[in-house]
Amino acid sequence: MPYKHLNTNLYKVIGERKKDHLDLATTSQIGAHQQDQRFYYNPLTAYHPSLQNWNKFFPNHKNFPFWISSMTGGTDKALTINTKLQELAKKFGLGMGLGSLRPLWEQFLETGNDVKNHPLWSQFFFSKQKNRPLLLGNIGIGQLEEIEKKKQFQAFLDFLCLLQLDGLFVHLNPLQEWAQGPEGNKLSRPIEETLLKVFESFSRFEHTYSGKFLSQGIFLKEVGQGICEEGIRSMALWANRYSCFKGMEMAALGGTNFTQLELARRQNQQQQQEGREIFHSGAIIHSGLPFIGHSKKEMLQALANTLFPPSFTFIISGGISGPLEAYYYLESSHFLQEREHPIFLGMARYFLSLSALPMAEMISHFQDFLESLLFFKTCLSLRVETEKSRV
Repeated sequence: MPYKHLNTNLYKVIGERKKDHLDLATTSQIGAHQQDQRFYYNPLTAYHPSLQNWNKFFPNHKNFPFWISSMTGGTDKALTINTKLQELAKKFGLGMGLGSLRPLWEQFLETGNDVKNHPLWSQFFFSKQKNRPLLLGNIGIGQLEEIEKKKQFQAFLDFLCLLQLDGLFVHLNPLQEWAQGPEGNKLSRPIEETLLKVFESFSRFEHTYSGKFLSQGIFLKEVGQGICEEGIRSMALWANRYSCFKGMEMAALGGTNFTQLELARRQNQQQQQEGREIFHSGAIIHSGLPFIGHSKKEMLQALANTLFPPSFTFIISGGISGPLEAYYYLESSHFLQEREHPIFLGMARYFLSLSALPMAEMISHFQDFLESLLFFKTCLSLRVETEKSRV
C-alpha cells in the first residue's frame, strides 16, 4: 500500500490550511500602492536563522539592542509589571527604565531612609544582584527644577543611590505639563537653565558615587513629541562638556503621546462630573498640541549632522511596535554605530503588552521577535544605500 506510512495528523493539518487558503484568498489581496518602499526583498538569500546566530548577523550589537522604556510606578499593578519585565530584561540582557520616582521621592523627603518601609518601595527597588539589568529611574523636569531650586540635589542623589539605580532619565515634558492644566507643574524658567545647573551639580558630586551607583549618569528624554535639530545641537554641546550627560532617548512623534494622553484623561474626568454642564476647556486651549513634534526619521537626520562624544548612548523610540519597524531603525542607524555610539531601540507599549502574559510566554514571544530580525537580515536591505547614512 503506497500510503501506509502517511502521517494522518499532518495530512489533516495541511488540508485545513489549504482550505483556509481557499476561503481567505479573496480577502487577502494587496494593492501595489501598499508596497513598503523602505526595503529591497531578495527571497533567494532568505532563510530562518536561530537566535544563536545573533552575533554573526549583528556584530555591532553583541547584546540585544533593546531598551524597556520607562512606563509605570506608583500604581497597584506596577510591582507585578516591573518584576516581570525585570526578569525578561535579566534573561536577555536588556536595559530598563522604571516609572516616575516622584511619589517615592516625596516620601523620602518626609521620612528619609525609613522610606524603605513605604509600600511604594518594592515597586522601584531591585537590589544589585548578579546579572541584574541596567535600571534607570525617571523624574520629570518640573520636579527637577524644584529640587534644584531648593538645593536638594545631593539629597536626591542619595535617594537614587538608596534605590541602587544605575542612572536617571530626566523627562522633558513641557507640553504634557501644560496639557495637565491645574495639575501640571508650571516651569518658571527655560528647561536648559535647569539642566545646566543639574549637570554642574552632578559633576560636583559625581566622585562621591563613583564605583557604586549612577554609573550611567543622566539621560534626557522627550515624552512623545521628539526634539528639533537646534535642541539636538545644544545637547551635543552639553555632552561634550559634561561627562555625566551620557545619553538620550528620542521618544519621537509617532508613538505614545503623553500630551494626547493627558488631554484624554482630563476629558474623561470632566465627563464623569455629574450635575454640571460639561465644558472641556483643554479641547480648545490645547487643540492641536499632540501633533506638534519631530519623527524618528527627522531626528536621525539631525543626528547625522551633529557630533556627540563616541560613548554617548542613543535610544531610538517613538512608535516602534514590531520587528519590521525595529529592523528598519537598526539598519538606518548604522552611521551612529560607525561613530561608536551604543544604540538601543526603546519600546514601551510592546513590553507593557507583553507583561500581561505568563512569564514563559513573554520569553517565547520576545525570542520570536528577535528571530524575526535575524530573518529580515537574510533577505531585506534598505532601498537607498545612502539612507544608511542619511536616513
